[in-house]
Amino acid sequence: MQYAENSIVSSNNVTLSRYHGIWLHYSPYAFAYNNYVEQNGYQGISFDFSNTSIVQKNNFFKDGLRIFESDVKSYLTYTVNENVVNGKPLIYAKSPHDTKFAFPQVLGQLIIINGTNLIIQDLTFSFTDRPLTLLYCDNCQIKNNTFTQNYSPSIFADYTRNLKIMHNKILYNFYIGISVSNSDFLELSYNYVAYN
Repeated sequence: MQYAENSIVSSNNVTLSRYHGIWLHYSPYAFAYNNYVEQNGYQGISFDFSNTSIVQKNNFFKDGLRIFESDVKSYLTYTVNENVVNGKPLIYAKSPHDTKFAFPQVLGQLIIINGTNLIIQDLTFSFTDRPLTLLYCDNCQIKNNTFTQNYSPSIFADYTRNLKIMHNKILYNFYIGISVSNSDFLELSYNYVAYN
């Protein structure tokens, strides 16, 4: 959908599409609710420049959520809750600070916007699009995590400073293992990246 403001995308079953399962482009104030998306070519549900949208109670299987905006303020306008990836919670964390993420190893996808002083560790991700995303973050550590058989980059960071990525296992993913762009002061060390 393009240029479709105030749209409702609800109760659809989208599987095995060549590209995105559901794609909203320049469609702000959208409501994506109760959709089932499975193993689509790119991401299960994608939003491009569609700020102030709500993503709620969607079920992703071997898929994930991707949001692309031009600035941090726009990312913070999204409401994302009660979604699951492979039966596990999808977390869209807005402006978390000074937190050690202690989620159990049942997390489906983690997207962090505008976070500072974070430690993301001891998580396991598999069969997910962009399982771990950091956008506009500062002074964060990603360590001792396992990423296997994911799609798109397993670790994706953009506009993030002072990021340490260390002691992670990134194996058998279907695209890039680690992708970092527009970011300064990166430390990448002691990761095992193979068969990607």
